[in-house]
Amino acid sequence: MVKSTDNIKNNRRNFIFGAVSVGLITIIVYTKTLCPTLYVGDSGELITAAWNFGIPHSPGYPLFTFLGYFFSHFPIGDNPAVRMNFMTALFGALSVVMLYRLTTLVTKELIISFITS
Repeated sequence: MVKSTDNIKNNRRNFIFGAVSVGLITIIVYTKTLCPTLYVGDSGELITAAWNFGIPHSPGYPLFTFLGYFFSHFPIGDNPAVRMNFMTALFGALSVVMLYRLTTLVTKELIISFITS
């Protein structure tokens, strides 16, 4: 009985280490390749709407605008575009961590989940 609880704790520790590793690797890569200004498409309109807490074109992206307002006013980076791009990178890294979690649940293999993520 003691071995099974130790095994569970060890598996949990390995999972947490893998999740943190995947998240850190992803956020480092995303931050190093972050666009320092506006990008093509709707990025200028969405950044302006988030900075002013306005409403962009339909469908409006309310959650993106709401979270972007807070991120665009953080005291990091040179301009609101960098802050909003960092927000996108952060949420992208969190989605990779969630992919790691889901593949771990499906495959029960930490290494395969790490490589997949």
